[in-house]
Amino acid sequence: PRLTVCEYTGTAEERRQKRQALMRWDVVLTTYQTLRNDIESLSHFSFGILVFDESQCFKNRTSQLYQSVIRLQAHHRIALSGTPIENSLSDLWSLMNVLNPILLGDHSTFQRNYIHPISQNTQDRKSAILRTLISPYFLKRSKEDVLPDLPERLDELVLCEMTAGQQQAYDEELSCARNLLLSCRT
Repeated sequence: PRLTVCEYTGTAEERRQKRQALMRWDVVLTTYQTLRNDIESLSHFSFGILVFDESQCFKNRTSQLYQSVIRLQAHHRIALSGTPIENSLSDLWSLMNVLNPILLGDHSTFQRNYIHPISQNTQDRKSAILRTLISPYFLKRSKEDVLPDLPERLDELVLCEMTAGQQQAYDEELSCARNLLLSCRT
């Protein structure tokens, strides 16, 4: 409760004024867009801990946001994501490269050693090695783990009557769809 918090947002002028005393704050909150826009200034600061919420936002290693994130200086980095790997192993590499750049090597080495063998489904051993390498960095909670913390499910049925115009439009669409289906059967 005693930590001082700065919301590093607002107009460019407001942010410029906040930057002058940025390191006096215990916690600095900002958005990814603001970080991207102000990276030239923010990259000169050395932060104690960087916490990236919704870190899948910078999964694309060619994006401006990813390029900005890797320029930040910090003693420690933490990334939070419900979906660390959404589309490809390259997403995983991008996230891990921000957190621990030497763990998986550069992207071309990672492609050669893991992406290509795993995508060709010829190297189950490579998948196991990769899982072993990254597992200490992931805290994965299953649905069963969090169920006790979730509130009871509440369902509410709300019936909304259509207006006469809505009912007429619905009936016309229903009739057209029925006629189309019937014409396809014959």
